[in-house]
Amino acid sequence: MKKTVLFMMALLLVSLTSCKSLLPQFTQKTYVLDYSKASRQGVFLSEANSVSFEYAPVASIVVTSSDGMAKVAKTSKNYGDESYGGPDTKISYKDEWQVATYEQTLDRAVQSCLDLGGDGIINITFNLNYDSQGAVTGNTLRGMVIKRK
Repeated sequence: MKKTVLFMMALLLVSLTSCKSLLPQFTQKTYVLDYSKASRQGVFLSEANSVSFEYAPVASIVVTSSDGMAKVAKTSKNYGDESYGGPDTKISYKDEWQVATYEQTLDRAVQSCLDLGGDGIINITFNLNYDSQGAVTGNTLRGMVIKRK
């Protein structure tokens, strides 16, 4: 019994004096979502709900991206007999886990805006999506598609 108590006390002492703290470490991160790609496509983006120019509302837009399996194309060349036309390029598809990014969601929203005949999205909001255990599973963009006058 005495040995067990001494062992537990030694274990407690070692755990309290370890090199790494058990407390969360201070971190700072900066995330930037670049709107310049949309601007080059002629689409105005704003998180504000009012703008300094006249516009006609086109539609409300909601784009959701979720993490999951996606088919990814893989190309390979088969260097066979050159007398039969040279190397063949084969395309095969492989399932890979893909994480939904804000950039993908924004690209989809900009393409949808253009498809609807709009040239801007205002009142943009981004939200993370969570599963029942609280893990992030994707993101959602909401806004209003507009046509500048």
